[in-house]
Order: sequence, then structure tokens, then C-alpha cells
Amino acid sequence: MAGPAAGANSGGMTERPFVASRPPRSSGPPAAPPDPPRVPRATLVTGDEKLIDHVALVVAAAGTELRILSAADGAPVPAADPHELVLLGADRLEQLDGATGPLHAPGRADSVLVGWAGDHERMWRAAAATPGTRVAVLPEASAWLGEFLGERGLRGGAGKVLAFAGAVGGAGTTTAAVLAASTAVRAGRTTLLIDADPASGGIFHRLGTDGRSLGRPRGPGTDAQPGGAAPFAGLTWNDIATADGRLPPHQLADVLPSTRGLSFLTWSEWRAPGIPAPDGPVPPGVLSEVVASARQAFDVVVLDSGRAGPASMTGHAWGAPDAAICVLPADRQWALSALDGDVDWLALVTGQLPNGHDAFSIAAEAGMPLLTYVPPLRSIRRAAADGTVLDLARQRVPARAMAPVSALWDGGPDRAGAA
Repeated sequence: MAGPAAGANSGGMTERPFVASRPPRSSGPPAAPPDPPRVPRATLVTGDEKLIDHVALVVAAAGTELRILSAADGAPVPAADPHELVLLGADRLEQLDGATGPLHAPGRADSVLVGWAGDHERMWRAAAATPGTRVAVLPEASAWLGEFLGERGLRGGAGKVLAFAGAVGGAGTTTAAVLAASTAVRAGRTTLLIDADPASGGIFHRLGTDGRSLGRPRGPGTDAQPGGAAPFAGLTWNDIATADGRLPPHQLADVLPSTRGLSFLTWSEWRAPGIPAPDGPVPPGVLSEVVASARQAFDVVVLDSGRAGPASMTGHAWGAPDAAICVLPADRQWALSALDGDVDWLALVTGQLPNGHDAFSIAAEAGMPLLTYVPPLRSIRRAAADGTVLDLARQRVPARAMAPVSALWDGGPDRAGAA
């Protein structure tokens, strides 16, 4: 599908650029503050002190919060949150009996019986009689239990993921993503901007930073940035895409670079000897794990996926994005064949509107609901060129254009007013 070509003298800019969004409601109670990201939790039910010590180490290494219930034999155990994982010690197998207890809460999906080698047969018999229950014979199954907790935690992130993709190269996707991320920071949300497009060459220039030292080992003799500023410290895709093992969510914010309150992950301009320049997208498995971890560590995750979006945006450990935004330039030809058809895209229209068109008609030609329209302001072009995009969120017109986008992390597309 191709977008409309701009007219020869298409639609001059007005003093009050049109922003396609529903006006904010003036009545009703104020919106509740956002819930903090949910830390994955597990409940261990046992009176075995040795088991408590061992399981606590495994759970802590997986970045999971542990609640310990050491009820006496036969005593009722308070029901846990149905979303929590229950680890039931072999000395409390009687809790499997009947229709009550922590393993029978409505919506319960995961539970694991934990014990020592001497409890092996008892635990397996009990698990066979209770569908959906797993068994971890310790210490042999410690590694499995840690991985199981990690995978479960990845599925339980509470942060909002906004994925941006361009309908054509040069549509302004990165500028829109940076503007959305800076809007989230100004709203008090912990925010991560992920540059998943290797063709971008890094987003340092958009953030007003020098990325030549990013990813370079720190130490004596490390070059400073222009003006004597200390070099950035933090991991880049060059580090993460070639690393072994998983990056725990609780460490993610500490190892990524940040500027003015915005954490970001991009490509490094510096590479160690023997490390080639990226010649393709981030491997889907790596991107999946990073985004899943980011959902736990940040309130808002903005994913700039470049021209066509990451391959198969659904089915990852992190599920699907909470909102997928396609940047459609009104004054250029575009095609949508490369976009993931399994995702419900929202249109963010940019550029000069052709004669006889408005932002709604541009979005309609793409078969998408309109999220918002970002007018072709000189201030936006200038900010993209000189690295001051982060300052745009403080200006009236860009902030107004981003209002429907900010509603996506407050309440989803319905609240954003997508048509």
C-alpha cells in the first residue's frame, strides 16, 4: 500500500498545528498514579531451616522476592497471591490435600515441590496427583529452579512496551521514539529507549551525547568526551548481542548508559579489535530477553525498531508490545508490506499534509487508527540535527502532539483516543 504524494503546494503550515486526538476529559476523578512495576514473588512453605537457606539463595540469584511461611504441621496456611509462585517443601505435602491451601488459589498456574533426595519418591507421587505441579529435588535441581524462576519473572514484567516502526526510511521514527521517551521521563516514569535498528549507527547524536567512548573499557588513559566530560559507561548492543548468559532485570538499569534521566541501549561507535560492525538486526532471541528484562526494571520501554519493526513482534518471552506505533510521513510514498501483520498498529502521522488530506485520511489509507499527528515544525528538524530532541518535550506543540502517546502508558489505546 502506498501513501499519498504531497501536492505541489501542499497545505501551508498554520499557527496552531492540527493534532489528531480527542480532547482531554475535563470531568471525573483524576487518574490514579501508576502502579510500581511488580517484582516477581515466590512463597516458600516449609519448616525446614536448611531448605529455607538453600531456596533463599536460588531465589535471590533469580531476582525474585521470597516470602517464607513456616506453618506447623497441620496448621492452615494463608492463601498467597494467585500470581505468586508457591514453593511447597516436602515437609508440607499435606497442603496438597483438599480444595483449599496456597496451591489451590483461583488462577494459580505455577507451583513447585521442593525437597531433598530422600523426599524424591514422595514428592513425585504428590505431583502426579496434582496436575500442574513441578518437582525440584535439591541440590541437583538448583540450576533448573533458578532458570524456571527467571523465565517466570520475564513473563511477569509490568512495564509498558511501546514499539515504533517507520513505514519508510527517513520517516522520523527515531525522532518520534526519542520524543516519546523524553515525554515519559518528564512524566516521572523510569524509561528505557532501545535502539534496535543497526542502520541507525547509534542514537547518540539525537540525545546530544558523544558515543565514541561508550562500550570502551573504563580505566586509566580512557579518552574523555569533548569539553572534558567523563566518558559514558555502560553496555551497548555490541556487548549484549555477543555475551553469554542472561542479564538479570534488577541489574539492567545499573549497566546501561543514561543521560538526563533517560536510560538507553544502542550501538557503539567503538568496537574491540576483531569485533565486526553490525550487519543485521538484533537477534530476535536477544531482543526478546532484553525487552522482557526491561519490562521489570522500567516503567516505560520505548523500542525504536527502524524501517519495518522487529521480525515477529509477538510470541517472545515479553509477549507483544502494549502499543505498536507506525510512523507515516504524509508527504512521502510508503509501503507497509514489511510490517508485522499480527500486530495492531496505531498511526503517528508526520510531515506536511497534502491538499485535500488530513491526518485521519492518511491513517485510513494505511488501515490504521490514528494516534496523533506531529506537524513539520522547524524546531523538530533543528532538534534532530543538533541533538536537542530531549528538549522538545518541554515545548508546547510537541508536548501536545505527544499527549496521546503518553496516554498509552497510563491506560492503553482506548484512553489515548485512537480512532
